[in-house]
Amino acid sequence: MIFLSRHTQLLESVADNLAMKKITFAYSFLFFASACGGSSSAVAPPSPTAELRPGATQLSSLADQASLAALPVCEPVNGTGPDAEPVSSGVSQGSVLVMGTPRTYTLSAPASRPSALPLIFVFNDAHSTGSEIRDRLALELPAQGRAIFVYPDGDKIAHSAWDSQSAAADNSDLQFFDALLAKLTNQFCVSWVFAAGHGDGGTFDNYLGCQRGDQLRAIAPEYGQFDFFDGAVTNGRGRVICPTSAISAFLIESGEAPEAHIWQNYDFQHWTYWNQLEGDRDNYNLTTFDPPGCVAAEAEPLDHQVLGCTIPGLKDAIWPSQAQMVWDYFSTFK
Repeated sequence: MIFLSRHTQLLESVADNLAMKKITFAYSFLFFASACGGSSSAVAPPSPTAELRPGATQLSSLADQASLAALPVCEPVNGTGPDAEPVSSGVSQGSVLVMGTPRTYTLSAPASRPSALPLIFVFNDAHSTGSEIRDRLALELPAQGRAIFVYPDGDKIAHSAWDSQSAAADNSDLQFFDALLAKLTNQFCVSWVFAAGHGDGGTFDNYLGCQRGDQLRAIAPEYGQFDFFDGAVTNGRGRVICPTSAISAFLIESGEAPEAHIWQNYDFQHWTYWNQLEGDRDNYNLTTFDPPGCVAAEAEPLDHQVLGCTIPGLKDAIWPSQAQMVWDYFSTFK
């Protein structure tokens, strides 16, 4: 089983009993169209191998290396470039200039960095600052000094902490990410770059994954959604076509009804669809794993897994298991 062979470490770390069960998910675009008030009469499904995810190539094996950036060649202690700033450790505050406006962030870097470390962006919700979401999510606890964390401060506009709807060229939050990523990769020796977030921050994770899939290795949004941003183009099956390659995703959502499932959400369907290399992308198997409500799509290549958990009654609260689950997930990428 593909998922089990790749993620045994993840599953064992989050559950003592691996009660794995395979179920078949046959998602129908006809159902999606009718549920959204659309019509399916004009839909002509493409042939199984006619459509690859953006940036991908047809491969004979499941391991897709096309979208993986090479690991950096840099000095682990002193940064990556000739203009690297003095390397700091501990928790500090900083800012970068974005479109003439200072944008602030909280940085947490371990004192010991003997090798390249993952850089994890964590985006706050509408009720928190970057510093506050650091305390609420507590993602650093399971990491135990094995990653660099940065918590950008969202600029609340129309009651939203992050802009997930503007086109890339007009999005100051996207430029904030670009500027902060450039600064930190110049300052630190970074292996992979990940993004996590809650609420609005989780929605921005999905937006970043679409717009900057060539910079991120994986995302882990909690209680977010996939917004149809300005200028978004869809294919014949209603899937947003992103400008960069699809990336791995671990999605956490609240189940407000007994029949609610993560695989019914558009963001799960989006990442599952585009991470597949071939075949009928709207039909795939799901593997369940503990805790109850968690599933993984089986059709994904080994380096592009899509996982999701539906947690009953979560709403806007922080899932107590999120920190450990997200860290275990990010840790699978070596």
